[in-house]
Amino acid sequence: MALGNVGKTAAPGPASGDRGHQHHRPSSAEPRVQRALLKMHYCPHCQGLTESKPCMGYCLNVMRGCLASLAEIDAHWREFVRSLEGLSSRMQGPQDLEQVLLGVHSLLNEAVGNAQRNGQRITTQVHKLCGAPSRRPSQSVNIQHSSVKDPLPLKTAPRPTNDALAQRRKDFLSGLRFYRTYYGGLADQLCVSDLSRSDGTSCWNGTSIVHSYTLRVVGSGIKAQSSNPEVKVKEADPVINQIIDKLKHINQLLQGKSIPKFGSLDQIETGSGDAEGRYSGDCDDEDGCAGSGGDEIKRIGPRVSKMSPDVSSDQDPHHGLHHHSPSAKDLGVRSSSGARR
Repeated sequence: MALGNVGKTAAPGPASGDRGHQHHRPSSAEPRVQRALLKMHYCPHCQGLTESKPCMGYCLNVMRGCLASLAEIDAHWREFVRSLEGLSSRMQGPQDLEQVLLGVHSLLNEAVGNAQRNGQRITTQVHKLCGAPSRRPSQSVNIQHSSVKDPLPLKTAPRPTNDALAQRRKDFLSGLRFYRTYYGGLADQLCVSDLSRSDGTSCWNGTSIVHSYTLRVVGSGIKAQSSNPEVKVKEADPVINQIIDKLKHINQLLQGKSIPKFGSLDQIETGSGDAEGRYSGDCDDEDGCAGSGGDEIKRIGPRVSKMSPDVSSDQDPHHGLHHHSPSAKDLGVRSSSGARR
């Protein structure tokens, strides 16, 4: 029966994975909740009224009182769903992780082809910048190649469309939206679907069989229970408060991360960026940053951009790689005034 599962209801985990599932310990173990549920469901049996059901208003007061702490999750749970929807909406088109990863092979092919076409020039430039490599005698065991032909290359089986990451993400959010009002509407849903009878028919009001429940029906949440005539609620369940804190933390993480716009990686490196990106540019000395004496952080390591070989071999190899060699100046040697030399 639904009533027997009120205190054992396992909500869809609001924290990471099913941590909400694991941390949730029902409030129905408390004596005040047990008494209220016993009075609503079993006391009519003592009078031989085994077929009677609670009045709708009476059931709402009891269930909203018993699940008052759980209703406090509602606002944060809704925000969690909205945050996931917002994050998912930004993962579209060229900013879709799956699409980006599927395009990596073409970039690798292009890079390998470029290296093959300009191999000698690239090698010369690398030797000029880094010096000739020192070679050591090989210590590996010589491998005798077998005369057996290499096996045929493996062919990747085409994936079904519904197996795409975007489709899985869509299905996940669709299921999540179904539970958007779970915490705020759980008490009402239990009364409407299973536990009570609507006013106008014979129903149990906690003391006798009547046609209408006449006491005030309170709302959901802890504050609304101060005037609840059926269940007295003083404070929220500490375990529920822990779950709310976890939800708040997760929401902050979700809302603080956004997909970078094209060209914004350079802004991240210099410590700037728009409000939407929320990049601070923070770094430490190990990352190649040092303070200038104030609040400003300056990067003292060499900035590397796209690397491409020279079109003409008579150009300066430093210019051909589009970045400076790691000289003393680029490594951040400073004068006594703190300025870069």
